[in-house]
Amino acid sequence: MTSQTELCIRQVEDLFGDIYAADEVEVWLDTPQPLLDDMRPIDLIKSGQGETVVKAVNEILDGMAF
Repeated sequence: MTSQTELCIRQVEDLFGDIYAADEVEVWLDTPQPLLDDMRPIDLIKSGQGETVVKAVNEILDGMAF
């Protein structure tokens, strides 16, 4: 993994850290998400689209999407 990928994953873990256990975040990263056009967040992160994933996490946390 590149350092950028690792940083993005860590950011997602930090954002979700108050509501999900680490293993639950891993499941979320590996599961297609409707908010991300049914793409797996980990695939988007690895392809350089981590900012899109972080934005989706923030929307979820802000209660704007489920």
